[in-house]
Amino acid sequence: MGLYYIDEVRFTCREAPGGSPRVLGGWTSGETLEKERSKPREEAKREEAANSEELARLCARVLDESKMEDIQVFHVEGALQITDYFVVASGRNPRHLKSASDEILRKLREVGARRRGLEGYREGKWVLLDFSDVVVHLFLTENRGYYSLEELWGDCPRLDWTVKSGGGPRAPSLRKTVGGN
Repeated sequence: MGLYYIDEVRFTCREAPGGSPRVLGGWTSGETLEKERSKPREEAKREEAANSEELARLCARVLDESKMEDIQVFHVEGALQITDYFVVASGRNPRHLKSASDEILRKLREVGARRRGLEGYREGKWVLLDFSDVVVHLFLTENRGYYSLEELWGDCPRLDWTVKSGGGPRAPSLRKTVGGN
């Protein structure tokens, strides 16, 4: 029995019949270290993707509860390498955008998400909240058409945030409109 070091990883080996070493612990001579090392990374990446999707859904739900309008969630991971999801919504006035921003920050802090950036809060025309894997864009209704993110990222798949990941559909909150029925 002896110790062998391969790429700074220690393995215990035993002499097999015929004089060649056989690695204990499930390793065979045909397996590579890279294959085994990549397993935890692949699992972590799948878990991270599920977490970013849940975070995007949570952001959309919070915006819905804050009475934001025309909420869209774009899965931009394939087109953009800096984030996985864009959550886009419109508000009626700067105070509405600030209130929705504050609510998202509060809710995401509760679940342990860390804010990486905040832009446009003071002006209240286009507020950007960066949570690394999810970026939230809040626009005044009139500014949203001008910047038109839907046209820019329209080829990306949209996430149906009204469907709970573990269950059936969830109806968006109902809103009364001024002068409506």
